[in-house]
Amino acid sequence: MPSAKSAGGFYCPISWVELLCYPALTDEEANQIRVFLRSLMRVDLTETVLDRAAQIC
Repeated sequence: MPSAKSAGGFYCPISWVELLCYPALTDEEANQIRVFLRSLMRVDLTETVLDRAAQIC
């Protein structure tokens, strides 16, 4: 997993689930999504992250 400084982007675990639950997704497409997400930095859903998200929406 990349470090925060070198990450090309960030995602939260909910995004992983949302992307992979598409019913017509093929196994190959799902694997491509996984490879892409693994190249990004995962942001865990801590209370601090949730509070900050609530402030900006």
